[in-house]
Amino acid sequence: GAMLALNEKVRTIVVFRPQLLIAGKSDEIIAKFEENYLEVKAHKQVYLTREDAENFCHFYPAAQRAAAVEAWTKGLSKVLVLEHLDGDIIERAQTFIATLAETYGEDSIYCSTSRWESMRDFEFFFPHLDGTTVERTLALVKPDGNAVESDDGSSLEQHVENALAAAGLLIVGKKAAKLGEQE
Repeated sequence: GAMLALNEKVRTIVVFRPQLLIAGKSDEIIAKFEENYLEVKAHKQVYLTREDAENFCHFYPAAQRAAAVEAWTKGLSKVLVLEHLDGDIIERAQTFIATLAETYGEDSIYCSTSRWESMRDFEFFFPHLDGTTVERTLALVKPDGNAVESDDGSSLEQHVENALAAAGLLIVGKKAAKLGEQE
């Protein structure tokens, strides 16, 4: 096949939940990735604050989100950037991680499930590492629109946030501001 430049290679993000680091399993799992030709290009340990974990877990159904946030905030997590020589890293990583679930626990290892998710997760955990272009959009909610509650009691702002999360989009910032006449 054709050779790809480094910045054109498909990468995926894999994150080990704190329970694996507490148990001392991260090096063992990394060795298994590398034995299966899933190359670790970068890695780091991170502590997800509650806010970080809520942003990272935004795509979980509401009923499961609180438990997921709790699991991700129990200690340090290990984040890996994986590549494969053939470029099909996302599928290979998912398939391999499925084989690890019995040994290390269901949902103890997160893996991006699509190229878009990989780019989103890469930007979330390694914003400084690469010039990966990520499309960003600004949304403004007018004050009178936010005061209106829907049938379920949620504000327009909450409805928009839930719709974005359901679409797999990441909210990277939110700010309430009062604009003056000149703005």
